Amino acid sequence: MGRWSSLGADGLDVERVLRAVRAELASSAFAYLRRVGPDPRGEGLVAVAGALGPRYVMAHADRQPRVLETLPSRNASRDAPFDRAEAIGWHNDFSTRALRPRLTLAYADRADPHGPPHGSWRVALCDRVLATLEASTDGRAAVRFLREAVLPYSFAVDSPPAFFRAIECRGEAPGRRGLRFYGRAMRDG
Repeated sequence: MGRWSSLGADGLDVERVLRAVRAELASSAFAYLRRVGPDPRGEGLVAVAGALGPRYVMAHADRQPRVLETLPSRNASRDAPFDRAEAIGWHNDFSTRALRPRLTLAYADRADPHGPPHGSWRVALCDRVLATLEASTDGRAAVRFLREAVLPYSFAVDSPPAFFRAIECRGEAPGRRGLRFYGRAMRDG
């Protein structure tokens, strides 16, 4: 599990953040840094992302590094899930894309004004989720279904669903499985 760190009180120190992220990723499946310093335009975060590997750019976007800004609102559109008042819930980032990045960075400049006062981030390892499911009869049946069924996922309200298996082989290690899950996209699909 990632350590809580405090870096760059006067601004985002890219090299220091990058070292901390790499150290956390080497020992954990994720890195969580509580404070990394202000980065109002996202330039430092984009620099950290570029140092970790090639950046993912969505097909409809320009080729420039992008930072997704959120504008939380109680009246946000269904097509703006990060802006809506309801929680997104358990999900894998980019689960509705056939090709998706290995790492995702998130930077919260300030807390959601409509959310809980201290956030509610949760991180789970797919390997552990699947192992826990396989420890029971019902869980094994669910894993079998998710491994074999091709399910519809839809992220945008007006677009047709894309179809994927929820569990598939991922990564370089033989037998390592990935879990594609985003409840809302599965329901909308």
